[in-house]
Amino acid sequence: MVIMGYFEQLKRKQVEKCSLLCAGIDIDLEKIPACFTGSSRFVNFGDTFIRAVAPYVPVVKINLAFSEAEGMFPEVNEFVHKARSLGLLVIIDAKRGDIGNSSAKYAQYVFDRLGADATTVSPYMGSDSVEPFLEYADKGVYVLCRTSNGGAKDFQSLEVVRPAMLGGTAPLYQVVAETAARQWNGRGNCGLVVGATAPEELGQVLKATDYMPLLVPGVGAQGGDVKAVVSRLGRSTSMINQSRSLMLPPGSAGAESPEEYAEIVAAAAKKAVEEINSCR
Repeated sequence: MVIMGYFEQLKRKQVEKCSLLCAGIDIDLEKIPACFTGSSRFVNFGDTFIRAVAPYVPVVKINLAFSEAEGMFPEVNEFVHKARSLGLLVIIDAKRGDIGNSSAKYAQYVFDRLGADATTVSPYMGSDSVEPFLEYADKGVYVLCRTSNGGAKDFQSLEVVRPAMLGGTAPLYQVVAETAARQWNGRGNCGLVVGATAPEELGQVLKATDYMPLLVPGVGAQGGDVKAVVSRLGRSTSMINQSRSLMLPPGSAGAESPEEYAEIVAAAAKKAVEEINSCR
């Protein structure tokens, strides 16, 4: 039996839904609309959101920070199962990366325990910290490369000496990208995280890696420009993530019922897909 890898599954679902949109799930308890009440409001809110965006996205991205802060561990499992039941792929945004035996346990948690299709990892500790994730050949592993936050330039843009096989110098983010492409991607299951707030760097990364798959955060609340991103994606199997702008679009805070909230979110997701497709 041939098992289809994550990026092949993703590409097929992108075509089926004509969508490059990834819906991010970052649930802040203090910002959940008042129409969600009771002790189950965290999971009910997330469940409603997943069902609302399901027709418009191939994949959802669950940020573990928000659930871990609230001790909502079983709820993450519920979100994964709900998304999978609706035919969606699931990225666990964990940003893990540690010495080999610790990374092996992190990988076991996100892939075996949670059942995720892909995850995000930090490359800072090098190849042995990333390899335990990459050993799951049918899963996707997105390596942090050029992120969307303001502090990204503190380290990621530093000019560093490239490995001997490449020679010369380059920004650290480009060295990370080239290393991932040439040394870590032997199983074809490695991608990169590059923020929409750095479109020039995004284009450089794609060209330097022969158009590796990207997970692109930073469109929406962080102000990344959709057209600037989409025009550079080329033939890559990339996803544009939106979180806060989809979870809490205008009017959603005042929704009088979960059903009304779902309608508002669905309209926002549909509009986001149309905007992305108009730039393709």
